[in-house]
Amino acid sequence: MLRLALRRASLPTLSLSLPAFHVRTLGAVIIYLLLAAFSFLQFTDPDFWWHLRTGQLIVETGSIPKTDPFSLTAAGSGWIAHEWLSDVLIYGMESTVGYWGNVILFTGVALAALFLMHRLLLRIGVGPRLALGLLVLGGLMSLPYWTVRPQAFSWLFTAVFLYTLWLRRLDAKSPLWHLPLLMVLWANLHAGYVIGLLLLGLWLLALFGERLLWGRDQDLRVPLLVSLACLAATAVNPNGLALLAYPLTYLAPGNASQKLISEWQSPDFHSPLHWPLAAGIIALALVGIRGQGRNLFGLALAVVFTLMTLLSARHQPLLALVLMVVLGDVLREQWRWARTGDSASPVPRGSSALNWSILAVAVVALALAVGRSPYAQLGRSPLTSGGFDYPVAGADFIRSSYPDARMFNAYGWGGYLLNKLYPLQRVFIDGRADMYGDERVEEYARVARLRPGWRDVLTRYDIELVLVEKDSPLAAVLPETGDWRLVFSGPAEAVFVLEPAQRPE
Repeated sequence: MLRLALRRASLPTLSLSLPAFHVRTLGAVIIYLLLAAFSFLQFTDPDFWWHLRTGQLIVETGSIPKTDPFSLTAAGSGWIAHEWLSDVLIYGMESTVGYWGNVILFTGVALAALFLMHRLLLRIGVGPRLALGLLVLGGLMSLPYWTVRPQAFSWLFTAVFLYTLWLRRLDAKSPLWHLPLLMVLWANLHAGYVIGLLLLGLWLLALFGERLLWGRDQDLRVPLLVSLACLAATAVNPNGLALLAYPLTYLAPGNASQKLISEWQSPDFHSPLHWPLAAGIIALALVGIRGQGRNLFGLALAVVFTLMTLLSARHQPLLALVLMVVLGDVLREQWRWARTGDSASPVPRGSSALNWSILAVAVVALALAVGRSPYAQLGRSPLTSGGFDYPVAGADFIRSSYPDARMFNAYGWGGYLLNKLYPLQRVFIDGRADMYGDERVEEYARVARLRPGWRDVLTRYDIELVLVEKDSPLAAVLPETGDWRLVFSGPAEAVFVLEPAQRPE
């Protein structure tokens, strides 16, 4: 009996206790949960639809399109489908899981970008409370852009490059070999790969400047070789070297995309969506960007990405990542309160269980709030109303009543109509403004904004049907011309057809 008792005493006991959970960790987790919950309430991005249809075309044909198959105005024109791999991922997720799967995928990508910057802040010695504050700032700055779109991959890769290059600045032995491999993937997911090249260029300039100004013994050979390898890696794509020239098209003077598309224009600080951006820029101005460590890389990052964002609001998520690390590093240098303490404070007795309970309540509350919202993207199909309304009824009407009509459509609805009506009908324009080119985008703007010559554009393309917003200037003018007749009016759309006497022979 004594031997049996000793044997039982030696057996391990089963413990159901939860691991220690610090309140700072709880704060970070709740912030990430709030950001994720908001992403499920986002509208369906207008570009999602043509990405979905492009991915389907690639999967079904087994090839990547080199010319436009979808439009009336640019049919057969050269098209660099630089987001082809993202399109395939979007279609694959949509066809197997549904739209909510795409929301999870792209939310995870955006959160991973913020997590890397948050992790970098802690690793370089920024205090946990300040790191949480900067996480909130970065999240609020980028959150308006959290939709299902390939641009999110550029945020993640930007974070990886920033994380890698910042650590390399602190430790010459920090690895760089993975950057060229990642660049191959980046160049096939989104043309934002040029941001990676920009980061490498600023890094090299900073290394050279610090060596020239302050005599630092900087090894430029390895950074230069890695940068050249990343540049070469961008050519590993279906479009080859043509992809390298593609981003330069947006730098041309008078680029129509920058004049027509709101996200390519300067941020409107009258809108609350851009107030976190204003707060970040003000904070940067107040604390300064030089710091005690003479960090030219941080200075270059802050200046360049701030200017990029002030020129085009779509760069705001990139600036959010930059500001997190630049502000954190400068504050860490200048103020003791912004630094990590000598030792991590222990979790007070009893608070760990309380923190786990608070987290459980937060998860349930957020799940209930999102699940009951009419704007929640939880179904297999994306929402077509709410933050952005699509012409669902109008598209069905056109498909059944005018399947062969040559159509002029609103720009924001082009992607939806492309996905809904192809291959029966082609669109006048959609979100691929780069493929259409400045001339065709200007032609669309001439008609939509009733500029001189708008009738000539419709005549040139033999337009027989117009689908636009019912409250648009064009919808108000067309019935007054006597040539166009309203045949359908939906919740957001109006459909006009050209009178038979006016149609081309």
